[in-house]
Amino acid sequence: MEIVTKIAPLSLALIMLALGMGLTVQDFTRVAKKPKDFLVGLICQLIFLPVIAFILVILFNTPVELAVGLMIIAAAPGGVT
Repeated sequence: MEIVTKIAPLSLALIMLALGMGLTVQDFTRVAKKPKDFLVGLICQLIFLPVIAFILVILFNTPVELAVGLMIIAAAPGGVT
């Protein structure tokens, strides 16, 4: 188990570094020139996703532990891709 706690963060850091190294200046200028897609994604991820999760928690009357987990995942979604 100790191996997982030491290797998993390092692996994630390397994956994120590799993805970041693949970006070019053109990628950033495209977002600066046409921010609509970026802003739609940002609003959906930071506003709509937590609101939908909250509504689901209320509708299905989930246990506290499950509700907290769902809200955490909704508030901080992400991944390496």
